[in-house]
Amino acid sequence: MLHFTKMHGIGNDYIYINGFEETLPADLPALARRMSPRHTSVGSDGLILILPSDTADVRMRMFNPDGSEAEMCGNGIRCVAAYSYDRGLCPRTQMTIETRAGIKNATVLLDDLGRSLAVRVDMGAPVTAGDRIPSRFISNPVHAAADRAWANLSGNARQHGQSPCRHLCGGRRRRPGADRRAGAGARFRISGARQH
Repeated sequence: MLHFTKMHGIGNDYIYINGFEETLPADLPALARRMSPRHTSVGSDGLILILPSDTADVRMRMFNPDGSEAEMCGNGIRCVAAYSYDRGLCPRTQMTIETRAGIKNATVLLDDLGRSLAVRVDMGAPVTAGDRIPSRFISNPVHAAADRAWANLSGNARQHGQSPCRHLCGGRRRRPGADRRAGAGARFRISGARQH
């Protein structure tokens, strides 16, 4: 029998297995594929293992529902830090977590009873180079998507060098707490061309 915990960070839910205590099967991708389906199994966005590390307080391995191994997940790593603190795997609120994306620093914030309440993680600089973002596409999908979005803008915006965001949003900024209901104040077609 394999014990697990299911946790989520803002709705991004994963199955967590404590590799300090559990004996893991050899085929971890198959385990992720078996446990992740929502209608026929536990159901999750994937599988995260919390393991011992030689270079950090704990090590995180993350598998997507299809069994592929990812570098890490921002919501998942926060749950790893909370779990590690609450279960005594790391007794400090400042901890390091080894991931395939490098070692990340996490800070666990505590409630009045000394339990994890929230976690802050230094994720480092984001990767924005399309050729460095893992993809199953042959071409550079990030640049290709940006090129398609730019090509869909009206010729007027391109001729004047306006940014796609400014053109699509009409140059207006949202106020904090502004109405974000679907369709509220919608003035744009799905294609992104501005309606007049």
